[in-house]
Amino acid sequence: MFEDDRFLEQFNHEVRRYLDWLEVEYGSTQQLGIADEQVQLDLQQVYVPLRVVERDVITAYRKQMLGESDRKGVVRYQDGRSVFALLSDAGFGNDPTPTTKSLLLLGEAGSGKTMTLRYGALRLAAAYRANDPTQLTDPAAGLHLKMTVVPLPIYVRLTLVAATLVGNHAVDRRALPSQEGDGVEIAAIDDFLTWIDQQVGRDCSGLREGILSELIRRNDGGVMLLLDGLDEVGEHQRAYLAQVISQLARRYANQRYLVASRTAGYGGDVALPDFLERHLSPLNTEEAQRLLTNWFRTVYKRLATMGRRRQDVAEAQVAQLWDAVTRSEQLVEMATNPLLLTAMALLQFNQVRLPDQRAKLYKELIDLLLELWRKRNVASAVFTMTEKQLVSARRRVEALALAMQQQERQVREVTLVQAQEWLAPGYVERLKIDREKANERVRDLLHWLSVNSGIIQQRDDRYSFAHYTFQEYLAARGLDALDYRPNQPDSIAFLLERSGEARWRETLLLAAGYWSGGQQWLKVDRLLGSLLDQGEPESVLLAGAVLVDTGEIEGLTQRRREVTGCLRDLAALTDRWREVAHPDPVVRNRAATMLDRLDADVERPGLDLTRADYWAARIEPGTFSMGEEKNKFDYTIRRPYALGRFPVTNRQYLLFIEALAGRGTPEAIAAAQKLLLLMAQHSQTPEQFHPRFWPGARYRAGEGNHPVVAVNWYAATAFAWWVNETLLTPEQRANGEAIRLPTEAEWERAAAYPVALIDTVVGRHVAWRRLRRIIDFVLQRKGSHRGRCTYPWGDGFITTIGERISASIRANAQESKIGGTSVVGIFPHGAAGCGAEEMGGNVWEWCSTP
Repeated sequence: MFEDDRFLEQFNHEVRRYLDWLEVEYGSTQQLGIADEQVQLDLQQVYVPLRVVERDVITAYRKQMLGESDRKGVVRYQDGRSVFALLSDAGFGNDPTPTTKSLLLLGEAGSGKTMTLRYGALRLAAAYRANDPTQLTDPAAGLHLKMTVVPLPIYVRLTLVAATLVGNHAVDRRALPSQEGDGVEIAAIDDFLTWIDQQVGRDCSGLREGILSELIRRNDGGVMLLLDGLDEVGEHQRAYLAQVISQLARRYANQRYLVASRTAGYGGDVALPDFLERHLSPLNTEEAQRLLTNWFRTVYKRLATMGRRRQDVAEAQVAQLWDAVTRSEQLVEMATNPLLLTAMALLQFNQVRLPDQRAKLYKELIDLLLELWRKRNVASAVFTMTEKQLVSARRRVEALALAMQQQERQVREVTLVQAQEWLAPGYVERLKIDREKANERVRDLLHWLSVNSGIIQQRDDRYSFAHYTFQEYLAARGLDALDYRPNQPDSIAFLLERSGEARWRETLLLAAGYWSGGQQWLKVDRLLGSLLDQGEPESVLLAGAVLVDTGEIEGLTQRRREVTGCLRDLAALTDRWREVAHPDPVVRNRAATMLDRLDADVERPGLDLTRADYWAARIEPGTFSMGEEKNKFDYTIRRPYALGRFPVTNRQYLLFIEALAGRGTPEAIAAAQKLLLLMAQHSQTPEQFHPRFWPGARYRAGEGNHPVVAVNWYAATAFAWWVNETLLTPEQRANGEAIRLPTEAEWERAAAYPVALIDTVVGRHVAWRRLRRIIDFVLQRKGSHRGRCTYPWGDGFITTIGERISASIRANAQESKIGGTSVVGIFPHGAAGCGAEEMGGNVWEWCSTP
């Protein structure tokens, strides 16, 4: 490629110019409203390297939030792999870990896709300058990218490529690229490379035209293409671009490719069949705390350079915020999302009370950014803006978001002309000005918002919201305008028409959350009533999700009772379960999990340790046949006992953890203090008793009534000891009463037999001996003995999903399709003879004996 040294020198000079531009353009975060100033932070100082998992793992995680959790998936989600590690050289350093040259990175809104690609580009740029591959394996960098030669990073925003594509009418005049490698495919790839050169060359002024495409065409492994935002391209262009990218990766197979897309924007016609698909994992506890620490330290360091703030208070801010997060199930869940966690940090810094509903969080964030924008404009005398004008500006932004959201083809960027077409009529009508002046108003509004607010971002004449979630939330707020249109569907009717569409779900939930925060709860009431009237399980579950996003509203008390009542019926958690429960255990578990998220499943019998209904029926003493068929032996239980109706739940176990930390009732704390002394003698600490799968100080939202798992035998034994010490009086303990783990014999007796053995029923009178021998003979012919069941509920393992719950599987086994733990109590037809449930399926249970 290089004919002489002079050309090589010129080439290197061009590449350095490009790297300079890349680091300036993408080296900082978007502007933030901090301390009445617009502040940008060093991206590399803030960013926390993220991990990827396979599709089934992230699917299990998402199902978990709906009551379909995959416990194995959660374990693997905690582990994960670095994003860039998958792009390492194959067999580097005898590393047998499979790698790829084409990686598709999928993630939800705010999961960190763009930040990950930009961070990787910056790290690669620094290593490329230094010609030092070891920088890519530096643990501090977090890339874990093992390569012999550092590739040049080429970061491309696909929305800009698509804009050029539409401008050239390429989709209309050219067929989609074929799979055979004919001239059409070559032309499409050439066009794509030209678009990349045009995009980067336009922004990086002075860059020699065609230099980046030359490097890609060399196909020598010296380039990594980072293609961002496939989902943000219009639907038709998205499918086209996906095919072009796929063909590009095939033609220049030695280069590396990393394509990022929102999960909802990928699938169907949009496919990259040769790419390795991986999903960004939600933040775990360590990553969330590290992100907060990085953010606050960087903010205070930045302000210190401006002579504004001390740096030594960053850790205190982190501790204060994390304490607030871990005390709320809703905030714990939101804290797994980098965008929402950063929003919490920004609100905390600006001393805004942290709300525990998503819509309220977005409201506080948007209001904060707009108010800071207004203050800066007034202070700089750019233009005077009153509170009334600020409200008007916000309505225009909401109208823009709703217009973009309503387009049949998902729109993430609009031209100034399109925005003027949507917004200018409102100015004409309200201000009584001509269209030209109205267009100027729209132009000025978008320009100053993009410069100073952090809500809108601008590229050339195209505008987009800084994050798609901002668009969804502001569209939700913009729905109010529909209520004033004559002879048109109002906001509720509009949402109900779209309630089954996945892309409107977030907007629907955020609209309900927004309405609940004002004086529009009657609209939420009507929305809930309409969803219940549909009578479908999915509509009931959606109504439950609406209530999760609205929180407790006094005016919705009656409607809340109706929704939770329907959810209980679906979940088999009422006395009418035989008639009303849904036969599919997945639906039952989703409904029960939703109840837990609404804190509406705490009074059910069997859930309160202090109540008598916590216990199943008393089991009488007697001799029974224990063990497997070939190794049976008689065992005699000499004292009556009772099991808890359900396995110990997360909510019950949390009381134990809280008591060890000195919180709870006086009795609970006193018992915990005694236990701590015993634990110290056996070298056990409270940290060892903390369940491994809890994300922080408590369980995840919706899992309060799941069985607690990932606790060892010592923790289970200590819990039982603490309950015994807390609930029983000294007199009860002196009389021989005790609360403890059951022995194996007691567990098997409860699981396999009725509360009273046939021996006991028949008696030992001589007149009954002949009858007893006949009964024993008949039972043994059936494979049973003295009433023994094959399963806790009987001798059959029913797996057919029928119209009634009684015809469905009786336990949370593999056939249930739940894939992990389930809320206790949703398999009432699988109870043992004593009434204890979950003795088959769901979880393994500790006993006191080996």
